[in-house]
Amino acid sequence: MSKANARSRPAHGVAFPDGATGSTFLHSLLTAAVEKFPQALTAAALPAGGKVFKETFGDAVTRFEAARVASSQRVDIACAVRAMVTSQMRLVDARGTRPLLEALRADTSPERAIPVRVMNTMGAGRLVPSVTVDGAPLAGSALTQWICGKRDEHHMNDAAAQALLGLVGQAGTQGLSLRGERFVLLGAGAELAPTAELLAAGATVLWLDLKPPPAALLASLELGGELHVPEHPCNLLEDPVAACATVAAFAAQGPVHLGMYAYAGGESQEWRLAEAMNAIALAQRPGLVKSVSVLISPTSVMAACAADVTKGHTRRKETGPLVTALGKASLMGESHVRVGDAVVPVAVVALQGASYLAAQYVGKTLCAEALGVRGLDGGGPLRVSANVAPITATRSLSHPVFEAGFLFAHEYGVWISRPEVTRHARAVDDGRRHRGACALRHGTQLHA
Repeated sequence: MSKANARSRPAHGVAFPDGATGSTFLHSLLTAAVEKFPQALTAAALPAGGKVFKETFGDAVTRFEAARVASSQRVDIACAVRAMVTSQMRLVDARGTRPLLEALRADTSPERAIPVRVMNTMGAGRLVPSVTVDGAPLAGSALTQWICGKRDEHHMNDAAAQALLGLVGQAGTQGLSLRGERFVLLGAGAELAPTAELLAAGATVLWLDLKPPPAALLASLELGGELHVPEHPCNLLEDPVAACATVAAFAAQGPVHLGMYAYAGGESQEWRLAEAMNAIALAQRPGLVKSVSVLISPTSVMAACAADVTKGHTRRKETGPLVTALGKASLMGESHVRVGDAVVPVAVVALQGASYLAAQYVGKTLCAEALGVRGLDGGGPLRVSANVAPITATRSLSHPVFEAGFLFAHEYGVWISRPEVTRHARAVDDGRRHRGACALRHGTQLHA
């Protein structure tokens, strides 16, 4: 077989349309959206050629998002792009090549579900909001002070700070209980998944991951929930039907909160995983999914509030000699794209690739907005948590370029978070959300 034929041969499992790469698929989706909404998306100025788009995808998607957010049709555009993705994603298996969502709906039956074993933990089942900073847990007044400090330093915006401060006050010294709440965590073993925190609050959690739960998690005496673990690993890309059936069987016992945390890099896995998780949500029977949670990368594209734009300009002027030297050498580009009143920061890191950006933007941001306004079946809003993580030194960023950037981050006034800080802050917000305190959290951003 020639190399060309090998590249065009569809992969087993979740796949893009035949012959498409992450870059070409993203380009085709955005181009189709511009054709469908020409007046709203004129300012997107998408390159006509795929080669130019591949070389400038970060700038192109930033312009597209600025034009979309400025339009009165922003939700319609998000829903249209999502519908195109859903109709074009494929499942390649022994039965041939089929639309992914169609395959999940047709094949999801109790017989396809992976048997699970139930593990009861021994703790009190109450979560006391805390964030671990430099190895020390902060709770109560110390946590309140830390939150206020991050807000005042503009590492956390007002919406995020208010949500976290409200939860700290609500929890008091007794903590919060999530007993009776049922969670499905796709990618439960991911570095930023709030698995331990949800169990500590007494929740019932379905673990779906390539790896089994670590022994340290099961041995913890601080957890008070119930953990459901499949008898063999669950591969969302290779066998999404089994994963979907397992979720459906768990949800049949009571509606669930669906957390989407699975991640893998290379071969467009990050985007294909995002779409596999979205399809699993869409394939569930109406009423069985109470909420959806995703965590969006700070290197995606999203609109900034006015206060952040002002602070960004000030911080750029006040930063140290390295930034000043880069600016004088014309190595610092524009900080944002503005269309009307919409301002979208230039935050894309091209090194991460078009597929990574598409996973964050198409697979998460646009999906969160579509679900938050129109819901899974188009019948009404769904609770969505789509918080933006701070820049976090996770294993996925173990690359010399990123590590060098972390060393000089202070020159830019940038805060680099540790994984446990991001995870704990996110779990704190999830605890507030699942007590019914908020709906679509599009404005809640923890950011650098």
